[in-house]
Amino acid sequence: MVPGISSALAGPLFAGISLTDKELSRHFVVMSCHDPDILDWTAFAGIDTLVLLMGARQLSDIVQRLQAQSGRRHDTPVVIIKSAGTANEKVWEGTLSGIVEDTRNESLSPCIIVVGEVVKLRTKVG
Repeated sequence: MVPGISSALAGPLFAGISLTDKELSRHFVVMSCHDPDILDWTAFAGIDTLVLLMGARQLSDIVQRLQAQSGRRHDTPVVIIKSAGTANEKVWEGTLSGIVEDTRNESLSPCIIVVGEVVKLRTKVG
């Protein structure tokens, strides 16, 4: 990581994801998902890209809330970046419908979760 730069910004960049794009991600929100119960998930419905911190242990709950309360489609792209910017960095890319199963039995913490169409640009950026 880079001193003074938030992991919410640097982590996705290390994984080849720019959080903004003139067509796919005009805006993004960063949130802590340590306690998903305190978030107003309906407020995120119109946000192009979501950056979720501290959500590893709550991944299944987060995915369910994104679909049921934020209106995200099951095929919405998602990426999970573990230990971003380190030699131990690991990245899982998928969709909301499959990411929980894709990462089952994996230790995800610490991680940054990026949700939105901008994830599709990962190979073009990185």
